[in-house]
Amino acid sequence: MIGAELGTCTVLKFLATGYADPHTVKRLGRTRLARFCYRHSRGAWAEPMAEAILSAAPETLEL
Repeated sequence: MIGAELGTCTVLKFLATGYADPHTVKRLGRTRLARFCYRHSRGAWAEPMAEAILSAAPETLEL
């Protein structure tokens, strides 16, 4: 879900460049992360992307 849009979505570029560590993402929570995604993607992403990022956080920590 995330991979195909990585090069075109500003919010995903921001997250992929290392500014979001899994601990920070989990601490932000769904609502604040959705608001961040919505604002930085100009409305293209919100709740679904926040859910995808939040669900990837624990998996990232396991790696």
